Amino acid sequence: MTKIIKQPKFIRIAGWLITLFAFAIGFWHTHLGLRSFEILSSSNGSLIASALILLVLLVSYYSAVHGKKNAFVFYVICAIFYFTFNMTSLYPNRLGRKLVKEEAIVINDSLQSFTAKVNRDFGKDQVTKNVNSITDLKKLLVNEIIYQSGFGERSKDYLNQINAILGPPYIKPNIRIGSTIEERTDIANRVASHIDERLKSYEVENVGAGKVAIIDRINELKSIYEPKLSQIISDNSKINIDSIRANVQINTMQELVTKMDNICIDANKISSQTNSNQKSPFFTVYGEVKSQYLGTFEHTISSVCERINKIDTWGIIIFCLFIDFVVPLSIYFLIRTEDGYIEDNTTITLWRRLIGKPTPSEM
Repeated sequence: MTKIIKQPKFIRIAGWLITLFAFAIGFWHTHLGLRSFEILSSSNGSLIASALILLVLLVSYYSAVHGKKNAFVFYVICAIFYFTFNMTSLYPNRLGRKLVKEEAIVINDSLQSFTAKVNRDFGKDQVTKNVNSITDLKKLLVNEIIYQSGFGERSKDYLNQINAILGPPYIKPNIRIGSTIEERTDIANRVASHIDERLKSYEVENVGAGKVAIIDRINELKSIYEPKLSQIISDNSKINIDSIRANVQINTMQELVTKMDNICIDANKISSQTNSNQKSPFFTVYGEVKSQYLGTFEHTISSVCERINKIDTWGIIIFCLFIDFVVPLSIYFLIRTEDGYIEDNTTITLWRRLIGKPTPSEM
């Protein structure tokens, strides 16, 4: 026995229109998401690919709605394609500026930690502390010689403390004590000159010419690029995905990363030369700036996986799921035709049901 679906024709038409609107949004953003593939060696080749997916999607969806259940599998496959490349389009366009800011913060943190590590592990910090200590002791020594008892026991004690820090060859105490202030001033100046000369050689001996050069390079790099990174982090302007390779801020970050990596490589060479037991690199190379690939399939997938715990990431995912799955599936379950059913789409049937009278099939 044939059964009749009590479903007005305009409901089916409205359902198809809603679905077509959703498919149109999916088609366009799939085209935008596929542009980086340069299909047919053209940015417009993605229109053909997106249209091809759309045609298969429409045929599969239409067949599934009209009772061919196997066609539903092909619809789901096409919908997954649309969802993936809708994400590739919408994700960087919506979150492009935030992604650039987040990477700028990471690079700035890397610059700060790299600078601190070079200064610390290449001996700069300890040498600086020792230099400051020697400078303070030298002032005390000079004052003791000039204004107190000349080069006496206390002066010798200050000099011994300086020699303990500097190490051999030690600075010898002056055998003259000095009976006048002029003599004591001359003695103090000579001792101070010896200390300064020894201090310079101490820095070279304990840091090394190569390490000093690395320290100078990274500190100069920090002074140049730290303000630029601050400007990028504070900027709220929209990122143009179409011209991402020409973006000045992203190119600035890449310049910095390249220079940091070059310094890192040189620092690792010096570190390996001074420490023969070192097996792994002492400093880590940063690599490429990920933001230069905004709008590409690989960047979107990796970034979404990294930021899956962020609310804004889920906002894009939910929207794409709604357009590509929720809307078509809800309409599918509302207007699909089961085997053995036919439709009753007459206006008279609709009117009779609206006013509460039985339809012919119900009599």
